[in-house]
Amino acid sequence: MLRQKRKRNLNGNDVSLEINNVVLNKSKIHASKLLKTDDYSTTTDTLEDFLFGSTAYDVALNDLTSLSDEQDICEHESGKDKALWSDDDDDDDSGNMGDSNLVSEVNCSTTNKETRSSEFTKIMGPTPLWAKSSGDSQPGKEDFLASNLLQVTTKALPKNDIDYTSCSLLNAKCYSSRKVESCEFHQTATIALTASHDCKLNLFQVDGKNNSKLHSLFLEQFPINCAHFLSNGTEVLMSSHVRWMYSYDMVSGTVSRVPFIKGVKDEKILKFVVSPDQQHIVFLSRYGKAHIVDSKTKELISTLKMNGSVEDVAFMDDGDTMLSFGSDAKVYVWDMKRRTCINTFEDRGCVKGTSISASSDNKLIACGSASGIVNVYGSEKLKHSGVELDLLKSYKNLRTPISTLEFNSTSEILAMSSDSMQAAVRLAHVPSHSVFSNFPAFKDKNMQYPRQVHFSPNSGFMAIGNSSGRVYLYRLNHYERY
Repeated sequence: MLRQKRKRNLNGNDVSLEINNVVLNKSKIHASKLLKTDDYSTTTDTLEDFLFGSTAYDVALNDLTSLSDEQDICEHESGKDKALWSDDDDDDDSGNMGDSNLVSEVNCSTTNKETRSSEFTKIMGPTPLWAKSSGDSQPGKEDFLASNLLQVTTKALPKNDIDYTSCSLLNAKCYSSRKVESCEFHQTATIALTASHDCKLNLFQVDGKNNSKLHSLFLEQFPINCAHFLSNGTEVLMSSHVRWMYSYDMVSGTVSRVPFIKGVKDEKILKFVVSPDQQHIVFLSRYGKAHIVDSKTKELISTLKMNGSVEDVAFMDDGDTMLSFGSDAKVYVWDMKRRTCINTFEDRGCVKGTSISASSDNKLIACGSASGIVNVYGSEKLKHSGVELDLLKSYKNLRTPISTLEFNSTSEILAMSSDSMQAAVRLAHVPSHSVFSNFPAFKDKNMQYPRQVHFSPNSGFMAIGNSSGRVYLYRLNHYERY
């Protein structure tokens, strides 16, 4: 390769030398002719043209240069440059073996590719029309998703009236003969569970029209008091008035009995709450005790103790912070990593706390009391010891003890319910601190005593379970997704 480059450089110098030699020879011949001319003036003019430039001379020189360029281009195209010297190694063609091998390899790979393509077409068939490129510029998947997400997030929920549709009963295919104790939506699939004191666990497909029953599980002499999804929705854990629990594996379809938790001396476990990160299960016990259990091993991690009785707990910061509320009207703030109490604050005007909830954006805390008043606080000063939280709003729309409080996924709706009065359900518009006036409507007055209120993961549906074993399903039309 180095030899070829040197030859090309030398060949280029050789062409310039030849041009210069030709010009010198022409000038010598022309000068000799001038010396032999008899006419002195003519000779002088011609000599001046030769020395100071002449059009004829320039034309001749350009013709000579263009001729040499054409010869060089022809030689370059023919691939046969004239070398200054001959080398014995030039006659050997072994230097071109690499190029020939490369060409053969390219031809071979092309042939193999065509062969494999033809075999694939014979087995799988030709390329479908939808997979062929149409040539039109279409937006990418990421742009499409980004535009949809922006449209969903920037659309604010209007106040005064909520746009909703009453769907068919969620458990219309399988009613519960006792009051509904648990009602919950699956986080990733359009599935919902219902459980009651009739010892049945039911799973339904949520579509708002048919709500088909997927599975029904009967546990003999095990009236279900509480049931929740575990392990990212692949397991359902159920508790009752006995010390042991039952676990239903939704993948394998098997039911296993979970023995009593070592270190817990309670005779029965009626209520438990699962952390948002699915890592911990908090069992509410007597005398202000809350047992922290690992969700995978079902083993006791720690027991937290507060004054009075613990009525309800809520989580913030994806499970890193827990709030407990009880009979002493105080909210206890717990650090779940260190499992210590880092702060407490009193619920204003509260005598006995019954329910607590935190918004998904970790900005709001709602506390429900036995008098039916619901106070909403801002959480900016939550971890500042000795500092009172800002009271944003006090809802006095209910007159009986609050049994359920829950924010929706966008923290725009706060659901409040009481199981001590018929149709005692209210939906609050959080940004404006107002209550929707059109819910419940007159036709919803027959929901009797509401026991559970739950929103779907993206607030597309809301379910309300009552004391007669029915679960009412509502479609919130403002939210497009399940």
